[in-house]
Amino acid sequence: MTYQINTNNQKLLFMKKLNFSKPAKLWLLICLFSNSFNLKAQDKWQSYYEDESVKIEYQIQECTDAKNDYNFQYYFLKIENKKSSSLNLQYAFNEQLNNEDAFSFILKPKEIQVGSCNTVLNHLRMPSSKRKNAKESFKLLKIKCYEI
Repeated sequence: MTYQINTNNQKLLFMKKLNFSKPAKLWLLICLFSNSFNLKAQDKWQSYYEDESVKIEYQIQECTDAKNDYNFQYYFLKIENKKSSSLNLQYAFNEQLNNEDAFSFILKPKEIQVGSCNTVLNHLRMPSSKRKNAKESFKLLKIKCYEI
């Protein structure tokens, strides 16, 4: 049996038709509502740079390290290759251009890379603490893009 869920009232109707105990129905209902709120909260991308080859967006997000009971903020990047060919993209998070904060990587044709709390790719995230003061906004330096 298939149910289409479009509104909150239909979610409740759907829950009534399922043969679950009341606590299980309550748990499912909470999951459905919280999931819809989380998806909206995490999609706040701001445009940073765009040309005919690449589009770069960013957002700041708080991440939780449950293992060490620590919260921290990152700037995350969303990078889109708009071309039908591969690109070599280069940029830096600060002016020193040290190996830790300068990046060069390949984007496949039409590829989109997205940073998140779970990402291990350093070129898609920068701790907000790297900004010299809290009022300083996000910045990428020396953006260069080469078609391969």
